[in-house]
Amino acid sequence: MKKVLAVLLTFASVSLFAGPKLGDKITEMLNRIDSCASADMVGSIVKEYEDIIVSYGADWRSYYWMAYGNLKKAEYCFDEKKREQALDAGLKFIERARMLKLQHAETDILEAMLLQQKINIDPQNRENKYGYLVRDLLANAYKLDQLNPRYYLIKGISTLNDTVANPGNKKQAMDFLLSAEKLYGPHDKGADEADPTWGFDETQAYLNVLAPNRTTYYNRKGEVVKSLLDAEADSEMADIEKQLKKEQKQREKELKKQRKKAVAAVNDEDGEEGSDKKSETKEEKSKKDKKDKEEEKKEKKKKPKKVRNLP
Repeated sequence: MKKVLAVLLTFASVSLFAGPKLGDKITEMLNRIDSCASADMVGSIVKEYEDIIVSYGADWRSYYWMAYGNLKKAEYCFDEKKREQALDAGLKFIERARMLKLQHAETDILEAMLLQQKINIDPQNRENKYGYLVRDLLANAYKLDQLNPRYYLIKGISTLNDTVANPGNKKQAMDFLLSAEKLYGPHDKGADEADPTWGFDETQAYLNVLAPNRTTYYNRKGEVVKSLLDAEADSEMADIEKQLKKEQKQREKELKKQRKKAVAAVNDEDGEEGSDKKSETKEEKSKKDKKDKEEEKKEKKKKPKKVRNLP
């Protein structure tokens, strides 16, 4: 009965728990990056999580998120040389992601963002060098995934960068960003935790500057809300839900440890019982052999001695 219980507990543990997923590692990394305030801190976190490439090297998203981490590091860099190094590192990770996933809108969009940052370092000399690459990447991303909100986000940002020369681009940029805000919910609804779903908060930040008096807002689910406060409240609720899920996983891990201990204890107990039975069997055999020898001696004593006839 105890062995059956042990088997059931083992199967229950296997069904409820798997190893750490890529999505768990990515969520953990992004949460830590969001709480940073310097390029060095972001860089050290990204470096710390580079082991996901070893564990999940067959998944293009492991390289994608390393590229994204270097993009965030570049955004915090005030030193142009360090910013350049972070962007170049990000582009190398994108190249490796493409070896596993040649055509994907998300890699096109992220590479376009990395190149746009390189242009921003020296616009006069780099627009001709990288500008056409950014346009080609975004055109391909649109072809692959026309409803991707991150496509409209970077279109809005790149259009804003050109408002000095073309003031009329401000309205066009706002239209791109409004489109992005609407699409996060429906587009990212069925996404895995390791899939790219970033950009909503950044989109809202741009819209709050460009259209502070707008009357229509969208939350992360793509639902219309009455005010920016409602949208932010929904975002906070989403963060709370993520935290609750994280705590639940931690509790499940603890339960897994307890079940393993229970299985080990049952196995140890069964082992002790087995050894006791073996020792008892040896003792019984020894007693039986001793008893048999004693009975043989008694039988010999009972037999009459042969009397020799004298001549």
